[in-house]
Amino acid sequence: MQVIIHTGAHFTEADRLLKSLLRNTRQFHANGISVPGPGKYRVLLKETFAALRHAPPAEDAGEVLIDAILDDENANRVILSNPHFFGSARYSLIDGDFYPQAPERMKHLTRLFHDHDLEMFMSVRAPVTFLSTLVEPSPDTRLADVMGGVNPLEMRWSDMLGRVRDQLPDLPITVWCYEDAPLIWSRIIRALAGLPDNTQVRGPFDLLTNLISPEGMQEFLATLRASGGPADPAFITETILAHGLNEALEQELHLPGWSPELIEDMQWAYEEDLERISRIPNLRLIEP
Repeated sequence: MQVIIHTGAHFTEADRLLKSLLRNTRQFHANGISVPGPGKYRVLLKETFAALRHAPPAEDAGEVLIDAILDDENANRVILSNPHFFGSARYSLIDGDFYPQAPERMKHLTRLFHDHDLEMFMSVRAPVTFLSTLVEPSPDTRLADVMGGVNPLEMRWSDMLGRVRDQLPDLPITVWCYEDAPLIWSRIIRALAGLPDNTQVRGPFDLLTNLISPEGMQEFLATLRASGGPADPAFITETILAHGLNEALEQELHLPGWSPELIEDMQWAYEEDLERISRIPNLRLIEP
């Protein structure tokens, strides 16, 4: 079986993506793809991680867990989604380091599902907006705690992903940017399901719906129907620019004492980090 682990990150619409996946349950089931409801496995896996801190898994532990999750459903691919796979949001950034528990947690999962083909999927987000969301509503006290004196320009997703790769050189990893998600939502859904690029899926614009006005969405869909073709990223970008809702597109930053120059430098550092991520072996970066 192919076991797909969608690990978030936090603040990247992970639960909205799960809802889009669940909208495709009937089609996925016909293709041997299972998207269990989170109530079937999130607590189970949390308890399993706690147990694995003290002892290795039993030989059949993974099979028992899969049977409990699938509940007699037949599948050759199962998608498990949880932004807390690497810990709660509280542990998502420690001393400027993203998800320190990620390599250990993925190693536990490979041991647990040793008889299956495991893949990791994850969305990354600009550190400046990730950090601002994390420390809200107490930035004055939380900011120093999570940064631990680290230079903000040294916050790199590639470091975390590189540590996972060092521990698990054969683990397939797929990554995309949160900022690109509205442009590639259908591709993300198909990638998680392992379906060809030309497969029609439900909810390809689920994320876009909350970014633009209802009138803009109607115009977008009407234009799309008239053209008879898929929505390319350029067309989606034009729609967002023309009909975007300011409250959905603009984020107030909660970073007291940080200058506009530092924030701009962090954005440039993020772009450079994405280039580093694209060079990590056996990693697929989904881009518009």
